[in-house]
Amino acid sequence: GHTLSTRTGPAPVRAARALKLAPGAPVSVVRTLRMIDGVPAAFVHTFYEPTLGRDILAQRLAQEDAMTLLEEDLDFRLDRTQISATAVKAGRIRGLLLGVPADAPLLYMRFVPYDLTGLALLYSDVYFRPDQFTYRVMVRR
Repeated sequence: GHTLSTRTGPAPVRAARALKLAPGAPVSVVRTLRMIDGVPAAFVHTFYEPTLGRDILAQRLAQEDAMTLLEEDLDFRLDRTQISATAVKAGRIRGLLLGVPADAPLLYMRFVPYDLTGLALLYSDVYFRPDQFTYRVMVRR
């Protein structure tokens, strides 16, 4: 993958709410493009509290799964992940990044992983090309 940008900026309302921060509080923002066999597969926009392993996450989010980094490199114990999914239009910028027309459908997923204490570790908006990604879930009762 490719890291498109890393910066510190104000938390948008949706990320601040998930991370239990004040709207506009400083957060680290990482934008990455995930690739599969050289083809753009997902555009990822991740927000996290700036002290949460900023350097490790910023340097390696394009190549590795955030959950793996949180558990293996930063020693967090994950309890659960809140996930939502829907279809959205790519739009001009995401379309250019992912190599699809602006009106192409993308699978949009929002991820918020929590540690064992209930702390939200990050907030991530992920836009997947549907021809490059399949999401499967098993639900047990």
